[in-house]
Amino acid sequence: MRILNAILAFVFILFAYWQFNDPDALTWVILYSAVAGISLVAAFREVDTRVIIFFLMLFFIYAASYSLYLIEWVQLGMPSIAEEMKANTPYIERTREFFGLLLCLLVVIYHYFSQKKIKYYAEETIQ
Repeated sequence: MRILNAILAFVFILFAYWQFNDPDALTWVILYSAVAGISLVAAFREVDTRVIIFFLMLFFIYAASYSLYLIEWVQLGMPSIAEEMKANTPYIERTREFFGLLLCLLVVIYHYFSQKKIKYYAEETIQ
């Protein structure tokens, strides 16, 4: 699990780095760096469950706020979001952001359940 957590930390540091040319870079650098930080800490020790739950709620609420953009993208027939963003295609950026938030949410969910698993095995070995 240490190697996986280190890989996740590295990947999310790269995600944060790639956001520097984005108009709303600060938001995304902070969000991706937070996931990288959680993954890095998890590679070496247990992460406080309250921190994980805070980020679970944050990413869930933030992703939910993008759900209308995702619905619009689906209603448009799920056109490519790999194209360059233009004024007449705002769904591209919002859909990308939704999937970025979904990735963050999935990684934090992974950390939540891996923490639970670690605690369960620790309790089993004590008894």
